[in-house]
Amino acid sequence: MINLKTHKLLNSKPEYGSLYLQAKVCDSGTYFLLDKDKKTICKIADYVPNSLIPEVDGCGDYIRLRINEDDMINWFEEPDFFDFMEDSEVVEKIDVHIKEEIYTVYQSRVHL
Repeated sequence: MINLKTHKLLNSKPEYGSLYLQAKVCDSGTYFLLDKDKKTICKIADYVPNSLIPEVDGCGDYIRLRINEDDMINWFEEPDFFDFMEDSEVVEKIDVHIKEEIYTVYQSRVHL
């Protein structure tokens, strides 16, 4: 879970240190936008919302995040919620029974 205003990872643990997270989601991700009370506002299913998650090297179907030791993420200065405004659907709550495909996620520790 990421606070989009502060660019901070909220559910991190100190022992994680600095991380580089990369995942190819193959147009099958589900992204939820939550309010300040962590209640679901809307969701996008399928494509990575590149107006929010930075595209790297012309590859928009990857999620690549550098997370510093202070849990700050390499995010745009001003997040753009265009994808959520144009392509989302309103949800009352997150369906915890959604069947998800499992992919291996690699993380590496980077000490700067």
